[in-house]
Amino acid sequence: MQLRPLARRLLTLALGGTKGFFLTGAITFYVIFILLQMDDLNLIWLVLIVVALIAAVMYGKPRMSRFDIAQKQFLETTLHSENKKFSFNPKTATIVRQDIDQNCEFTTYPITIYARNESGEYFVYRSDGVKPSIKHLEHDIAKIVLKNAYISQQESV
Repeated sequence: MQLRPLARRLLTLALGGTKGFFLTGAITFYVIFILLQMDDLNLIWLVLIVVALIAAVMYGKPRMSRFDIAQKQFLETTLHSENKKFSFNPKTATIVRQDIDQNCEFTTYPITIYARNESGEYFVYRSDGVKPSIKHLEHDIAKIVLKNAYISQQESV
């Protein structure tokens, strides 16, 4: 399991980081120059085109992080139930606790949100930036997990 984060970081550095783009670009120039045996003027044009493409990719449209995607998904996630007590709408819910792990060092989820609906029921929302999940929490479990942030049903009325 130790190799997975290391491999991810190396791949990011080699392909996705600033140094990675220039390393990949330099290797591409070298291969194309050798394969096509280009003259100097064409090589300069090729370098300019590739640098422009790299700049467009790096500085073009900003990408959302997994954390930003997870937050956006939370606001769009609803849970419908015939019993309103077990329904969840993030616009009317109260966030009780929010655990943030942007680098996913401790969990696979960059965001975990504990929230209470209008009926006083607790829910836990988690997302890895791809697939969100929301689950109802029994009051006994919510009391253990939330500790001092827990409000019993009698107190919330």
